[in-house]
Amino acid sequence: GTDEQFIDLFTVTLRHLKSCFPQLKIGGPALCTSKNDYYNELLFTRLQKEKLPLDFFSFHCYAKEPAEIVEVAEYGKKVLQRYGYDTGTELILNEWNYVKGWAGDEWTYSLRKCQELKGASFVAGAMCVSQALDLDMLMYYDARPGTGMNGIFKNLEPLKSYYDYIIFRDLLHLGTYVPTPYMDDKIYTCCATDGESYGMMLTYFDPEDDAPDRMLELDFEKPAGDYKVEYYLLDESYNRELVREEYFSSKDFKVYLKIKNFSVYDIKITKM
Repeated sequence: GTDEQFIDLFTVTLRHLKSCFPQLKIGGPALCTSKNDYYNELLFTRLQKEKLPLDFFSFHCYAKEPAEIVEVAEYGKKVLQRYGYDTGTELILNEWNYVKGWAGDEWTYSLRKCQELKGASFVAGAMCVSQALDLDMLMYYDARPGTGMNGIFKNLEPLKSYYDYIIFRDLLHLGTYVPTPYMDDKIYTCCATDGESYGMMLTYFDPEDDAPDRMLELDFEKPAGDYKVEYYLLDESYNRELVREEYFSSKDFKVYLKIKNFSVYDIKITKM
């Protein structure tokens, strides 16, 4: 059908489902990007005209680097503000993954890298930037067995991206998000605390495969007392394994960390 017929279908379905199940969140429409103003105008002017609610606005983002997710999410927020749906309507990135290009050698390269360390670094960077944005949910595409874009498992064995979810789970268990400069020239971080222990996901993602190593200076502030800092590394050789340990008693301290492109660190700071 036509674009207008799709909007007809969407609004009729939205109205009917919301009337049948008012307790459920009904939304959509899973656009390929939030930056399609043609479809945004068709959708939201109809929603406005018919005074229909939209519990969530969903869209996709396949990108060459995590910074592009920032653009798409912030644009989606502006769309909701433009049409008066910025109160109560969730932003959902319901498909995302690393894609260099959709055809030829770039597509086969993308499928290969989704299952390797580069894909895992992209996932970690995407998690870091998304936590700092107004996104309410994000859904990795995908975890179906045997598909080229599944960087989590292959033949029931964990791939590199699997360990990103373990790191993020541990941050979730700490409970409280600690805002940081989440993106600084290809360096992505996400931190959390329970008030006594701390955790950080950190990755270096430069889309160029031959990008040079970086030397990072990390500044930490913590309550007084003795603390242990553990560094768990995800790279070509390690699967989130302990590679370094340090002890600090001062409240403020600096750490210097040499990091290779696409490496992911799980840094844990615990009171002794």
